[in-house]
Amino acid sequence: MGGAPTTLILRHSDNELDKYTKQRYREKLVSLVSNFKNVSERAERANPTDADQYYISAINYLREKTRDSEKYPLILKENMNYGFSRNLLAFKSTAITIILISLAISLLIIVVTFKDKYVDINSLSLLSPQYYVLVILHIIFLLFWCLMINETWVKVRAYAYAKRLLSSCEDIT
Repeated sequence: MGGAPTTLILRHSDNELDKYTKQRYREKLVSLVSNFKNVSERAERANPTDADQYYISAINYLREKTRDSEKYPLILKENMNYGFSRNLLAFKSTAITIILISLAISLLIIVVTFKDKYVDINSLSLLSPQYYVLVILHIIFLLFWCLMINETWVKVRAYAYAKRLLSSCEDIT
């Protein structure tokens, strides 16, 4: 993504937040974080690494101030969703491999079970419904992992967490 979403969202070039909300958050962060500087767009372009260090410092401050899960339950929830989705993406290839191996074993069991019977389109009706369900479940899980678990899915959750964390600056006194 080019950096942590919590850092990216504070950049002038990022459009996840409208400019007025971002401006309001930046002004609040100046009053909260002693070493935070409201970096101008020009200064950010001139030295993006330095600007990111200010943003990271502010985010670290917010993280520390919002650790109370009873006071900030939505931040915890969004952080858990983001972490869960990141972990699923990390295990995507492993999960697909396991599903494919399991499907191959299931198909092998079906073939071995019916190896003595002549297989044509009519003999497929001899299979128990549980075999069909088993194969269909494998296909559904395979489609889920291939189509749903992706970087875009993780990015949505990452930005949801970033937005929730930043919005907390208005509650901190």
